[in-house]
Amino acid sequence: VYVDDLLIACSDHKQMQQIKSAISKEVKIVDKGAVQYFLSMEIDRDGETGSICVGQKSYIQKMLSEYNMENCRPIATPLDTGHQVNCKERKYKSTQMQYQSLIGSLMYLAVCMRADILHSVCKLA
Repeated sequence: VYVDDLLIACSDHKQMQQIKSAISKEVKIVDKGAVQYFLSMEIDRDGETGSICVGQKSYIQKMLSEYNMENCRPIATPLDTGHQVNCKERKYKSTQMQYQSLIGSLMYLAVCMRADILHSVCKLA
């Protein structure tokens, strides 16, 4: 079920129908069925076990491509907590708009899925 930017998941089909019915009394809804992609998140549900895996691999790959970083070197720790960002030192050329766009993309990723990079993104912002 997708309502504006709302996703509903239930383990019980009857409960899902009740929720959809209650919402549809208030607003027009369109049931898009089982979701696989939602707001840049890939959703994979295993019907047998009932487990759900959520990821943003394609969003990250698209972002790396957009900022010409496909060949970057991944590291396990995003940024040391004591690291001080030097705003005057510029190793890479980018416009203010490009930088703001990159920070926005990273913020979205940090808020949706990757809380482990939130500190680093905030420092860079």
